[in-house]
Amino acid sequence: LLRYPSIQVIHAQGFSGGFTAIILGRLFTKKILISTASIFHFKDNFYGKVAKWVFGSADRVLCLSEASTKDMRDLGIAKEKLGKCPYWVDLNVFRPTDKSKAKRKVGWPSTKFSILFIGRLVREKGIFELLKVIKLVPKNIYFYVIGDGILKKDIEEASKSYSNLHFIGKVDNKLTPIYYSAADAVIIPSYEEALGMVGMEALACSTPVIGSSTGGLKEIVNRNVGLLFKVEPQQIAKAIVHLYEDKNLYEKFRKNARPRAQRFYSRKNFEV
Repeated sequence: LLRYPSIQVIHAQGFSGGFTAIILGRLFTKKILISTASIFHFKDNFYGKVAKWVFGSADRVLCLSEASTKDMRDLGIAKEKLGKCPYWVDLNVFRPTDKSKAKRKVGWPSTKFSILFIGRLVREKGIFELLKVIKLVPKNIYFYVIGDGILKKDIEEASKSYSNLHFIGKVDNKLTPIYYSAADAVIIPSYEEALGMVGMEALACSTPVIGSSTGGLKEIVNRNVGLLFKVEPQQIAKAIVHLYEDKNLYEKFRKNARPRAQRFYSRKNFEV
């Protein structure tokens, strides 16, 4: 800011970045824009009071979804300060590939119903619940896990016990579209999602989504493209088996997935 005094706006990410931005904004008399990528569920304590000061002091707060907007409103942030700025998907990158061809390319058996998880391997993503689900569904349903995190060893150990669980590990982002296309469904068992980029990318590849009924996921996954569940093993298993057994429902979801991504999550719908 000393080197580039012509800067007029400081754009910060999240609570910590926002705190620093507010201090700098006061020192250098700059406008402050804060983007939120999480749902915080602030409480009426010291942390909540500081957060209210940070976000309330910003000139503008951009939220990913209606859920994150409500999070800010519940904190007491004025409605006129809030804007919605969701993620968007590059539909030229995330696009459908013939499922049989995609399965062959990634080496998955075409006779199995494939469920894909992509994300951080942490408790908040519902990893432990997902592992419990495996023994509750037919063996013809295969689970593939892509990602990395502190629960990596738990996945690796579980894959030794279950023949229908396969741990792939980290995959270059450029390769994820082919995995989305190979999957019969993508599962997102997170405890909380401000929006859910994985769900958007899956839909762009014409793959149905089975996700937790929480946060921004409820805005992405409707009854035309997927199923929602409570983050409980029995409920997750019930949703998976329902989609596996109901072929008409599955085809309906596949048919509607890409058009929904095109309508709501393409670049042309990105506005600030």
